[in-house]
Amino acid sequence: MATRHRAAFAAALCVLPSSLALGACATNDSSSHAAALVRGDALYVGDPATNSVPYVDAETGEYLGLFVKRNSGGLHGPMGLVFARPSPAVRGDLLVANQHTDRPYAGEINEYDGRDGDFVDELVTRRDEGGPFAPRGIVVGPDGVLYVADVGGPSGRVATFDSTTGEHLGDLSTAGLTAELRPRGVVFGPDGELYVSNSPDLTGAGIRGQVLRFDPESGFEAVVVDCADATCDLHRPEGLVFGPDGRLYVTSFPDRANLDDVDRIVVYEIDGTLVDTIPLWAPRQLRASAQALIFGPEGCLFVGMSGFAFSGQVRRYDVTSGEFEVFVPAGGRIESAWYMTFGRTDPATLAYPGSSSTSDCELE
Repeated sequence: MATRHRAAFAAALCVLPSSLALGACATNDSSSHAAALVRGDALYVGDPATNSVPYVDAETGEYLGLFVKRNSGGLHGPMGLVFARPSPAVRGDLLVANQHTDRPYAGEINEYDGRDGDFVDELVTRRDEGGPFAPRGIVVGPDGVLYVADVGGPSGRVATFDSTTGEHLGDLSTAGLTAELRPRGVVFGPDGELYVSNSPDLTGAGIRGQVLRFDPESGFEAVVVDCADATCDLHRPEGLVFGPDGRLYVTSFPDRANLDDVDRIVVYEIDGTLVDTIPLWAPRQLRASAQALIFGPEGCLFVGMSGFAFSGQVRRYDVTSGEFEVFVPAGGRIESAWYMTFGRTDPATLAYPGSSSTSDCELE
């Protein structure tokens, strides 16, 4: 196991609210969404603290406004978000998992206009047959099927829906899975299989974290990563993405019983072999908590901070070196950065087009 501690943590301290430069959070309210896309791409961030989806320039991190306004369409607790694509060349509407954190076990999938962020409809509601209880990560497969990681009420599941009509198509079979299914993140791998992060036991008494592999049609196939005790690194995983290098990157919380443990990104080969860990903070320093992550332009990994001192910060990582730079500072218009997507992100694999290597990432 190759665990590296980096010197970059100090760089994050300068962006706490007490020392935040005014220019760093300057807004550009006159910038329309169309103008942002003319310049390039944008990064869209689910912010459960404000119940909105703000967006920033994909190259500079400049705040562009709220793509989805506060509480639009009853949004309360945005989680997974992807732009559906009617075809590879056309970006469709934005689908957002609405966990309804004010009403537990009453989740929805909301649809917003991909051009201006206006609310379109509740694509799937808890009132519908097979509707979600507590949806987290979502992806839309190449076949147009929407896959939803539903942490659930009585039990968790990976639910499938028609991404156009919202019709419930069924839940993926869990036959052969011995641990409880409490899925968080979902992503299609380069092998065409669906990978799911699972936190079956939040008490710390049993299995601490898993990555599962599902056949998108037949259901559960294998446990790829099985973290069963405090000696492993995957605790309460959430977001997971494959990098341009074909490796799997997963967010992990600290071991509750170990005060020297830290939030981290854990890196695996597709077969579950541990490659590396990237710590998000140093032991006994200010905690940086991350729920989700996504690769973006030039093979850089973007990690959103969802709690504690750095909440609302988005970091851009060079995963080859493990160093990062602050892309969006804490203390600005984004209060808590959870699931994210770029406009050009593939809604199934969450890959960014044109990024063929993680070594292409150049920090400023």
